[in-house]
Amino acid sequence: MSTLSLPSGSYRSFSFSQRLLKVWLPAAQRQLEAAWATLSTPPMREPRTVSELLDYAQSYESSQPSFAADLRAAALHHESEVLARQAKY
Repeated sequence: MSTLSLPSGSYRSFSFSQRLLKVWLPAAQRQLEAAWATLSTPPMREPRTVSELLDYAQSYESSQPSFAADLRAAALHHESEVLARQAKY
């Protein structure tokens, strides 16, 4: 008669599922919540006046200074065009 002996100790058969529940699912939940928050925030109204466009440019100054400069240039160009048209009449 033969006997089979197994070493005693704890087996990690559930380590993957435990890691999934403790680490991956909360991280995925945070990502989904962030995406939902982005989608659920109402879009900002587009600027309609020169001063609104300059304020809009100021909001981008720290993160995208090149884009902010382009917005300021467009606002000032528009303002000069309007003033030139008004001078004609």
